[in-house]
Amino acid sequence: GMRNLPSLVEGPGLWVSFWGGPRAVGAVTHDLHRLVATPLKVDWRCWHGCVREGAYPDYFPPREGTEVFAQAMRQLAEAGMLTQLGFDGARVSPHSEWWRSGEAAAHAVESEIAETPEPADGETHPLVAMCPRSAYWQGQVSEIAARTLSLGAGGIYLEGVVGNRSLDCRRPEHGHEVGGRGERMQGMRSLLEAVRARLRPGEQHLTADGPAEGCLDLVDLTFATGAAAERMDAFALLTRGGAAASSPPRWTPVPLFAAVYHSYASLVSYGISLANNQPYDPQWTAERIAAQHEPEDLIRREYPVQFYLEAARSVVWGEQAMITNLTQRQVRDEAARRKLAFLGAALQAQSWGAGKLLPFSEFLGLLEVEASPIQVEMLVNPPGCEPEERRVIWRRQSPVLGSLWKPPGEGVVLVLVNIHRETVEFSARLKPSRMGRLGKTSLEAAGRTFSPDSDAPAAALRVSGSEIYGKLPPNAVFLVSAR
Repeated sequence: GMRNLPSLVEGPGLWVSFWGGPRAVGAVTHDLHRLVATPLKVDWRCWHGCVREGAYPDYFPPREGTEVFAQAMRQLAEAGMLTQLGFDGARVSPHSEWWRSGEAAAHAVESEIAETPEPADGETHPLVAMCPRSAYWQGQVSEIAARTLSLGAGGIYLEGVVGNRSLDCRRPEHGHEVGGRGERMQGMRSLLEAVRARLRPGEQHLTADGPAEGCLDLVDLTFATGAAAERMDAFALLTRGGAAASSPPRWTPVPLFAAVYHSYASLVSYGISLANNQPYDPQWTAERIAAQHEPEDLIRREYPVQFYLEAARSVVWGEQAMITNLTQRQVRDEAARRKLAFLGAALQAQSWGAGKLLPFSEFLGLLEVEASPIQVEMLVNPPGCEPEERRVIWRRQSPVLGSLWKPPGEGVVLVLVNIHRETVEFSARLKPSRMGRLGKTSLEAAGRTFSPDSDAPAAALRVSGSEIYGKLPPNAVFLVSAR
């Protein structure tokens, strides 16, 4: 059946993934909220007292103290923002106070934990995978979840559980099979079930890494990186291997997961970036931050069309858009404001019809849109990428992306996005099989244009049988309601 999610989760809005303390999150979200006329949903990492990838699971008290943190959470809630707090559901540090209590080692995936020197402040720790089938670990994670929710979170992002191969446990004393078929899946599901039991149904949500095929009934949101596939270097093995660093990829990402599971899963596009930097914990050592975030030439360049392409994919695939690694300086940058204005227009289109259009429509797939292609300059810069691994590639790309949706009731809706800074002529034809679903051989259509420019002309639209063609204004989103 269709999803039954908390309204704030499924409703219109822009996700912002934030790393850092409560004072900074309030400043960034306040500035962003003024620029984008849509609700905000905050995916908050590094809210906890320990450094990221540090003394897990010594998360409490939260960063800057319980009182300052609680005040920030209240301010976000009063501004109508949904907040989910992330923590690691799979790994711990042998240097944490929790580990030193003495019980934890017996529930780790590996039976021998190597001795490592004590890390200094701001350094990350070697982390140990815990057995997801261990009742002890499930109890610990569910207690952390309950305590996190008590801080005022609307949901939890449980990191590192879905698809984590390091959670294959070979210790039969934990009460499970060793190497049995489906053992990892059962471990993942049982851990998610333990956390799910601590949520208030219909009010609090659970988010996991994707693809979460084996647990769609247990998670409300799943992160997907396909919309930013080039930036995330999704096909590194195919694009490297002796090819020139700037050679264009021979693949194009497609929303396969959304095409199959849109009616049962809600996807959030992770990886879309305004300023190309990778996220970092402000409490990391200065050396580690500098190594990843020095603003060398590749990072400083704007890559505007790459951003428009990532945002457009998110919209036409029916995913919820998320901006990663946002800072106050970026929000106040003029180039960033242009990108955010485009994203705001795209989100208005996606939530057309009281926010019910795409979330509660059937995804009929991508449209074959014909338009003169453009060259798009793209930065490859996935999380954890070293400076010498960053590179620029060029993709020959249609400036118009489109998808087809079957909303409740009659007719279909076409979503078309022009990522180019110039007006583009396009044509799109509905396949006979799709026309057959409508019981029609020709279409009647009405359109609506969403543009960051208030004085931009409306799209010019003509219909001839099963073909729709016309002109799209620059950086605009066009909804076509066809019957």
